[in-house]
Amino acid sequence: MEKLFAVCTPGLEVFAAQELQQLGLMRRHEIGSSAEPGGIEFEGSYQDVYRANLSLRTVSRVLVRLVSFTLPNFPNSVGRRAVCFGKTISLRDDRSHYV
Repeated sequence: MEKLFAVCTPGLEVFAAQELQQLGLMRRHEIGSSAEPGGIEFEGSYQDVYRANLSLRTVSRVLVRLVSFTLPNFPNSVGRRAVCFGKTISLRDDRSHYV
């Protein structure tokens, strides 16, 4: 089972959770605890990702969370964390960065 995140417009999380429940991807008691501003976290297989992306109306996309970590000092920490993905990231001070 993968950790998944269904992205929706803030304020529509309750409706997105209800749709996930109707698809059988979420239990009723999980709805309140898994809602975050802008989406719903749930668990499922890659087949569930495909089914959710095709069937959900209030959700814009379903993301698979590969890794999660906190960067206390972004410019100094991101290079060390990027090794997890086997990628090299070089940062410039004059740009903002989206990872």
